Amino acid sequence: MDTLLKSLRKQLQYSLKVPEFGEPKFLLKQKVELEKKYDVGPQEPKATDIDELCAKVNMLWVQKGKKGLELLNSKDIKWLPWVLYHGDSPKIIEKQKLLQTILEILQKRWKRTLNSLIHVYLKYYDPSFSGTKMLGETIYEQLTIYEKNNAQIQKWKNRIILFSAAGPGITASWIVKKNKDVAASLDHLGLTGDLSTSGFLKHMVFEAIKMIEKTFPEHLQKLRPLMEMEEPQDIYTSKSFMVRFPELISEAATRLLPKAGTSAPSHIQDALRPFFLNHLGDPRLPGGSTKWKRVSDEAVKVFKQWLSKKDLEFFFNLVEMSNLDPKWIYRRRFWEAYIGYFENTWVALGPRALSLVSNPKMKKHLEERNFGTLSGNSLQSIFFIQMGGYVFVEWSSSGGACRVWHKDRFPLQFGQQKYSASSITRPKVHYDYRQVHSSSELYRWQDTLAGWIQRNTGIKPDKSYYVE
Repeated sequence: MDTLLKSLRKQLQYSLKVPEFGEPKFLLKQKVELEKKYDVGPQEPKATDIDELCAKVNMLWVQKGKKGLELLNSKDIKWLPWVLYHGDSPKIIEKQKLLQTILEILQKRWKRTLNSLIHVYLKYYDPSFSGTKMLGETIYEQLTIYEKNNAQIQKWKNRIILFSAAGPGITASWIVKKNKDVAASLDHLGLTGDLSTSGFLKHMVFEAIKMIEKTFPEHLQKLRPLMEMEEPQDIYTSKSFMVRFPELISEAATRLLPKAGTSAPSHIQDALRPFFLNHLGDPRLPGGSTKWKRVSDEAVKVFKQWLSKKDLEFFFNLVEMSNLDPKWIYRRRFWEAYIGYFENTWVALGPRALSLVSNPKMKKHLEERNFGTLSGNSLQSIFFIQMGGYVFVEWSSSGGACRVWHKDRFPLQFGQQKYSASSITRPKVHYDYRQVHSSSELYRWQDTLAGWIQRNTGIKPDKSYYVE
């Protein structure tokens, strides 16, 4: 009887269960495609078609001048805006008389060409070309007198300031200083979609970086939304962000990091450190050092110290949480006195340390740095410090003596993902110096190690390592 009742209950549960129909994936995908199709600017011709038209325009101009261009058919004239910045230098935008003649021809067909001309101007904007100023002035003048009802052109008429001589600077000031939401502001200006990585926006962001530098740190929160954009994804992929203009990252680092300085408040460091780590990497590691070549030496120095200070803080916070070293504060104070000389730092975490990373800020730093792991001793973690031509290895428990190698003889590498305790402690690994942490309260090991550092590197601590 019990078996019969159980069977009946299962059947009832199955019958009453609400069916799961899932998401209408095909319809959602079609929705995305339709939005992409219609939420764009003027349709750009194929590159081969622009090549042909560009060659044709130049040939007619050389052979017959203005009369030659008047032979262009309706389709050619419709596409004329797209040839202005096309091809190798000298481009048409650099040929003043030819550009002026093309603009005169386009004026007779503004209904079909003005919107494309605006799009081309913004997308390929480059003030280094002599004709850019003339093109902007022409668009500005036409928008001023425009009185017809084309919806797209009316929108640009409301944004006419973009086409003034100081358009990028004025626009940057409006976004940076008027406390506007960046995404909403760019949408209001029409600098989205195909124009979200336009030449105009690039120069506007450059002006914004200079303004943020000048008013630092007042408008620092505008930096990331100006420089990053949501990467195009399909409906099945989570959001991710890409940098709009990679070449401006080094410019931002050069201008803003020295403004912040090595002693910047933690909230300033927390705003800038993840951004530059994400896009430039760690300047002390091989992959990052290449990306940081275009950044000033002063800015690189500031960023290196930020990383070293944060790594040291992370390591000794773990030591404190583990309670394996009751005198951890003495080692922390000692190394804090040398931070200004750190050339590189790295952490390898043991299983216990990984289990202790529960604080949100520590989790965030661990994600940023992607530290290595240590096997062979579940209770220990290690901290690597490169300074004055030597590498110092500290353990999370005071039972592990500090070992020192000349950097050319150090058996491991910074930035590795996996380490073993035996690779540091085995007899065959010959170190240059070893310091046991004895008599911390009397500062015996600290004075001894400080003396060794000074004799071998010439480095003295920047401040006292005494615990007050």
